[in-house]
Amino acid sequence: MATPIKVLILSTEITGYALSGWDSLATRDDIELRVLTGGAGLADKNNAFEPGDPRPWLTLLGKETAVNASLVRQVASDFAPAVIFVSGWGNPAYTQLVHQKRIYGCQIVLCLDTTLHNPVRQMLGRVRLWNYLRQIDAFFVPGERGREFLHRWWHIPHMKIHSGLYPADVPRWHAAHVKRVNLPGWPRSFQFVGRYIPVKGVQELIAGYRSYRAKVSEPMDFRFCGQGILAEEIRGTQGMSDLGFIQPENMGETMVDAGCFVLPSRYDPWAVALVEACAAGLPLIAGIGCGASAEVLRDNFNGVLLGESSSEAISMALRAMHERYSEWPVMGARSATMACPYAPVHWAANVAGLVHKLVDDARLTPQV
Repeated sequence: MATPIKVLILSTEITGYALSGWDSLATRDDIELRVLTGGAGLADKNNAFEPGDPRPWLTLLGKETAVNASLVRQVASDFAPAVIFVSGWGNPAYTQLVHQKRIYGCQIVLCLDTTLHNPVRQMLGRVRLWNYLRQIDAFFVPGERGREFLHRWWHIPHMKIHSGLYPADVPRWHAAHVKRVNLPGWPRSFQFVGRYIPVKGVQELIAGYRSYRAKVSEPMDFRFCGQGILAEEIRGTQGMSDLGFIQPENMGETMVDAGCFVLPSRYDPWAVALVEACAAGLPLIAGIGCGASAEVLRDNFNGVLLGESSSEAISMALRAMHERYSEWPVMGARSATMACPYAPVHWAANVAGLVHKLVDDARLTPQV
């Protein structure tokens, strides 16, 4: 048996979907994994994700430790990885390691979910990061929107860009689909999961839902899961209910009682929640501003794609899906199929393929 390739992942924080992918990668015979991450739920201590059982390959770093460059360097030196995956460029400890890649003799993969949003600012960012980007051997993005941005705006060659950055715990979410199919009838409700903030299109969603209710007979209820500054407006809208923040391990049961998933984000580089809703077998309404909509949503096939996240467009989409309620089970089944590539086992195979390619290419490239 060949010696496993050592892979070090430097992550900014831990999430349930990332952990599902890491767990699968750690079980592969051809990969020896080590993960350093900035910790669970640092952005929201009240609703922190807990990784559960300890894993020998996983080290959770606190805020202060995560920027301790000497510690990160020591881990990289002792482990001696062949490939390092680095999340973005916001952690000085990680970026210093990238600039010192020759010391470690490894290949660097930059993980980023940036899509086109502010062209002028993003082009200036490319100039500012030029010396950093020169050290990168491969770029790992969620999907085609990220690939298009890097190639068109940052002039990164296609051969250096790889898709499939984010996994989803598809088997866990698919269990919700199985349970829903066995209900006496498909739930007559819409559902939103995420932060209640303007960039998620929540204000337009509330206005669009009010318009929808005024124009149909027997309007369906709308359930919200999350938290944010617009919570009071949600609770004050007839037909809307706020279920609050739900821990990831309990979210599957909530999805069983959902009928159609709605995410009208103005700008969301990826939106893992959309992929998870697909895996849960739900028809979708999503904005073109969601990066994942380009991958998992086909207009009038498994839902409705919003050309713009306006209240009028949302109202029309809600009415269209209302009228097609009888098709929701079929649309949901189609969504479940489109989520399959993001399952942890497929994600791990994709990452392993990238790792082997980088190691093979390095062997064939003359050292300068």
